[in-house]
Amino acid sequence: MNGNLAADHSSSSTNGIIASLKKNCDEIANMPSNDVQQIASVLQKMIVSYYQDVRRQALLAFSAALALEVVAVIFFVYAASLTMNGNDQKKATLCAVAGLLIQVMTGIVFFLYSQSAKQFGGFHICLERTNRFLLANAMVERLPDSEQVPKRAEVITAVLNAPMLTMSIIEGGT
Repeated sequence: MNGNLAADHSSSSTNGIIASLKKNCDEIANMPSNDVQQIASVLQKMIVSYYQDVRRQALLAFSAALALEVVAVIFFVYAASLTMNGNDQKKATLCAVAGLLIQVMTGIVFFLYSQSAKQFGGFHICLERTNRFLLANAMVERLPDSEQVPKRAEVITAVLNAPMLTMSIIEGGT
């Protein structure tokens, strides 16, 4: 029963996140296109929501891997104690195999954790890029009116010419 409650909570949490993101998209669609700061604010909210989701996934994967590792060690220690005490070798072998299978599952979960960590890296690059453009736009707002148009054109050109972020760029820097 508790598993179903956890699944229901996770599902309702996911539905809430999706509803919030849809609301943010609707807000952006209804904003005046010249209100760059307000649009950026909503985009930042969406980025933070993504960050929280990836962080939650990474923490869950790490916690699961850690718990599996503890169980595997218990199996290995029990198998070793059975072997050293001269008890049933079949039972000791079974415990060792069970521990090995749990180690394999732990490896898979740690791999999933590493994938979440890569998403974190991508998030930080995107966030840093977004923040630089928002800062540049805010600085342009503070310039005298006669300088705003050419400087804003430079910011727009920089945004349009920025390379698309791909996993190969995030992982290898090229």
